[in-house]
Amino acid sequence: AGAAIYTIGHGLIKGALFLVAGILLHRFESIDERDLHGKARCAKWTALVFSGGALGLAGMPFSGLSLGHDLVSAAASSAGYGWVRWIIVFAAVVTAAAVLRAGAHIFLGWGKIEQSDGVPTQKEKPETQEGHQKIPATMFLPAAGLLSAGLMLGFLPKLQSTVLTAASRFENSFAYLAHVLDGALVPSLATPQRVPSEMPIALLCVLGSIVFAASQVAGMGARKMPQALAVPSR
Repeated sequence: AGAAIYTIGHGLIKGALFLVAGILLHRFESIDERDLHGKARCAKWTALVFSGGALGLAGMPFSGLSLGHDLVSAAASSAGYGWVRWIIVFAAVVTAAAVLRAGAHIFLGWGKIEQSDGVPTQKEKPETQEGHQKIPATMFLPAAGLLSAGLMLGFLPKLQSTVLTAASRFENSFAYLAHVLDGALVPSLATPQRVPSEMPIALLCVLGSIVFAASQVAGMGARKMPQALAVPSR
């Protein structure tokens, strides 16, 4: 159940970020972080969507990813794997920090980007021929809509109980097979217990991603690791 909600929320937010990449390609004819450094200061609303997507990937409270994190962590803890929660936290912080760092470079012009010969660059061609001086609503509104859906997924009142009930029915394999093969009625199940929201963990993910991204933008060495990995050893 938690994995399903997490996948839906992640897909919505990731889709919004992909559309933002398309907006940058249309407006500035590039999606390379180094080429776009400080060039998108004028795209304030696009920057807002990009930042919201980054915080959504961190598991911002009440978002689809936050609800998915809670359900997966609760299921893992009940099975004796409480350490899974911290793997989720680490993955969320690192992923969101990378997106926030890119946003700070592209939309704010913060920090310095070292041009390294060891990191290959790839030039992208715009998919449109005209209208590069502005961002059309047909490109911005879908991105904002996907982001809003991903961030507000956790506010749906019956989402958690509906998904948990469906998961309980699916786990009852004998009744499920009898229903599919013989048309037998599925027995009524007790309403699953609602999993409480782990607000401190969600806030920790958001704060951790912001701090980690800030350290990268400030040039404290964290962003040099991916460049070192990209250079082939000799």
